Order: sequence, then structure tokens, then C-alpha cells
Amino acid sequence: MMKMSDFQKYIGLYGADLSRWPAHEIKPAINLIQNNTEAGKILSSAEKFDQILRHSSPARVNEKHLTGSIMKQVKRMPLYIAPAFSIKPAYFYVPGGGLLVVAILGFMIGFHTTIKESLLLDPIFYTQGQSINDSEEAS
Repeated sequence: MMKMSDFQKYIGLYGADLSRWPAHEIKPAINLIQNNTEAGKILSSAEKFDQILRHSSPARVNEKHLTGSIMKQVKRMPLYIAPAFSIKPAYFYVPGGGLLVVAILGFMIGFHTTIKESLLLDPIFYTQGQSINDSEEAS
């Protein structure tokens, strides 16, 4: 059984011609029309509206007048021409700030004197090198 709200929705979407409705909704709509007088009135008013739409001709548009009014509006708009190389001050500071942070971080890592074995590529090589240097200094 179709609800009246669904019937009104489908009338608005597809019109009074039930052949344009989804196939699964046609039989419930016919049952509703036969059992409900209000649905029949809605369908008849939709049929009248469809007839009006079918027989009405589209309004004629004066294309020259429309083009002229659009061009008038375009001419009234303020003209803004951006400079060819418009550089805003923020564009100077953002990359410079990033480079400054990276430089400070690099200096902090570079001047840090302790060697952490977890950061070395081959800790055995570096420990052997230290032991050779230590034995040369001792002799």
C-alpha cells in the first residue's frame, strides 16, 4: 500500500502519466487512486498541469537585450589588474624560517661531541679505530 506522501512525491517527480513512474510503484499508485478520492483529485490536477505544460510555448528571449544587459554589468565591475610579479612579504619569511630551523638543527647535531653507537653505520669499525688510536697514544 502506497502512502499519500509517496504518491505526492512521485506525482511531483514523474507527473500524472503513470507510464513514466518506476515499474514497482505503478500498481500501488493505481490501488491508491481507486481507494482514495483525494489521490484521484491530486492526479486530475496533475493531469491538468501537464496539459498546460504541454501546450505552452517557451517565452521568447530578446537575445540582444540580454547580451547588452550582461555587458553593462561587466563594464560596471571594477577593473583589477594584478602586477605581473606580485610577491607578498609572507613568501619571503616562510622559506627563510624553514631554512633557519633546519640550519639550527644541523648545527646542534654537528657540534654534539658524543658519538652514539646506535647512530653509527658500523659501530664495530669505529670501536676498532678507537682502540688502535688508543694503543698508538700509549706507546
